[in-house]
Amino acid sequence: MSANFQNICKLSQNKTCKKHISPSCWTVHNHILLSVIEGLPEIIETLEIVSNHSSNTSLGDELSDLLILVSKFEFIFCLKFLYRVLSVTGILSKELESETIDIFSLSSKIEAILECLSSERNDAYFKTIWDGAEEICQKITSKGFEVERPSFQKRRKIQKTVDLGKSDSMFFPTSTEEQYKINIYYQGLDTILNNLKLCFSEFDYCKMKQISELLFKWNEPLNETTAKHVQEFYKLDADIIPELRFYRQYAKLNFVIDYDCINFISLGCLFIQHGLHNNIPCISKLLYIALSWPVTSSAENSFSTLPRLKTYLCHTMGQEKLSGLALMAVEQELVNKLMEPERLNGIVEKFIHRMKET
Repeated sequence: MSANFQNICKLSQNKTCKKHISPSCWTVHNHILLSVIEGLPEIIETLEIVSNHSSNTSLGDELSDLLILVSKFEFIFCLKFLYRVLSVTGILSKELESETIDIFSLSSKIEAILECLSSERNDAYFKTIWDGAEEICQKITSKGFEVERPSFQKRRKIQKTVDLGKSDSMFFPTSTEEQYKINIYYQGLDTILNNLKLCFSEFDYCKMKQISELLFKWNEPLNETTAKHVQEFYKLDADIIPELRFYRQYAKLNFVIDYDCINFISLGCLFIQHGLHNNIPCISKLLYIALSWPVTSSAENSFSTLPRLKTYLCHTMGQEKLSGLALMAVEQELVNKLMEPERLNGIVEKFIHRMKET
């Protein structure tokens, strides 16, 4: 038993890997799933031994119940399915948690993730997951353990989505495999795709990209139409065009920084260093807004504060989606209510000063 347990937990450079499962560390969840998938026969064997030899009756019963759950074909199939999804969406998670996130290319990366998942909504990719689950079942049964196979419910009427965006139809499945394809695989993919589109709405991303262009692209011609849209949306007090004309020329002449590596935090440091927050208050307010986005904070600060923020929002917003981009909706209401700019300036200066010290 000890040898089996050590085999499950051992570190490997190219396959399974023991990771810290922080509630916000989404980038490592696919590695954890892969560890469970590859070590499932040993996990079942270990659970069997521990549950049968445990002196604690209550613990033994809990382990027996867990053993029954992980020995089901449905559990194994869902493990394979979830890994296939998270291994792709994990690429986006790493980008969102990176300190060097490229906001201007984020839209195309999100689109690639959506297209990747949409393209796998067919029989061939379902068959790949089904066969992978069958292979794991064979490894488990080869060790002398049983896998609970799915039962076919002949007269169960289910909804079949023919294609995304089209009408649904009702039908009677003809096999267990078809039940899994429609009830779990297709419906699961549809739910994931819809949630991704909801979390990364074009409207929220457009506002974030517009502010980023105004603050970062000082070497390019000023788009006054975009500037006016941002000014009207955030109800800025003064005309932002003169401030942008001055800011762009000042940045070209005085900002000594790698233009390709700048982010909102380093830009905030430059604003304080050059005293720009007093000269261009409207642009400074846009910078304050950008610094409040979770997507602009460092990974370390996200991991320490994001779970608390999500808990608060769950209690105050119900089932609203809590992605970094969706949280902009919260920020939009607060920006319009800020009546003490001097106090806000002091808070931002202290925040950026603390970031420089760390």
